[in-house]
Amino acid sequence: MVIYGIVFPRAVFAEQSKITIYAVNYPPYSIEFPPKNELRGFDVEVAIAAFDQVGIKASIEYMPWSRILLRAKQGKIAAVLSCAKAASRDSFLYFSAPISNATNSYIAKQSYTGKIPQSLLDGQGKKITAVDGYTGALELKKAGIPHHSVTNDEAALNMLLKRDFDFFYSNREFIEYIAVSKDLTSQLKYFDLKQKNFHLCFSQKWPDAKILLEQFNKGLSIIKDDGTYDRIHAKYK
Repeated sequence: MVIYGIVFPRAVFAEQSKITIYAVNYPPYSIEFPPKNELRGFDVEVAIAAFDQVGIKASIEYMPWSRILLRAKQGKIAAVLSCAKAASRDSFLYFSAPISNATNSYIAKQSYTGKIPQSLLDGQGKKITAVDGYTGALELKKAGIPHHSVTNDEAALNMLLKRDFDFFYSNREFIEYIAVSKDLTSQLKYFDLKQKNFHLCFSQKWPDAKILLEQFNKGLSIIKDDGTYDRIHAKYK
C-alpha cells in the first residue's frame, strides 16, 4: 500500500483502518447527544467524512477536556476534536489543516453598561470567568489577566448571570447555541475580539501519527473540493 510515496506493510495499514477521535460536547462543533434531527456537530461530520475518503472509519467518543489532553499527552489516544493551537500543546500534538473557526468574545449580561472591550487586555480590572484548560483561559493567563476558572461552559454561564461577574471569555458560536437551548439569548451580549481556527489534533506519541495527519489532510482537501464540506456546514445554518 502506497501512501504519499511511502510503502507501508499491510499490517500497519490494517491498524490504521479505524480511528477513535475524542471530543467534548461542544455544539455546534461536536454534539454528544444529537437532537431529533441527528445533527452530530459539523466538526464531527467533517472529520468522519474526511477519513472516509482515505479508507479510514472514524468513530467519536466523549470525555472531559482535561482528561482528553492528558491522555493525548501520554499517547493513550490518537486524535482530539475540536482543538485550537496553543503554545502549551505544541510539544505533544500535531495540528491538521483548519477544519472550522470560532470567534473569541467577551460575553456579558445584557445589563452590562461598562466600557466596551476592543481587545483582550481591556479585560484588565474586570471580573472574568473562563473554562479551565480551554484556549480562552490560556490566553487570559498568558496576558496576565486575573480570572476565575471553572470546569465547563455551563458553570461559567451560571456565574456570569447569577453572580457579580462582568465577562465570560469564550467561543461565541458555542455560547449562542447553548443560549438558544436554555432560552438565555435575550440575557446575553457579545463583544467579539478575534477569530481562531479549530483543528483535528493527533497525539505525537501515537503510532504513525504523522501518517494519520497526512491522510486526514488529504481527505479534508477532497471533501472541500467536491462540496461535501460546504454541504455539511449548510445543515447548521
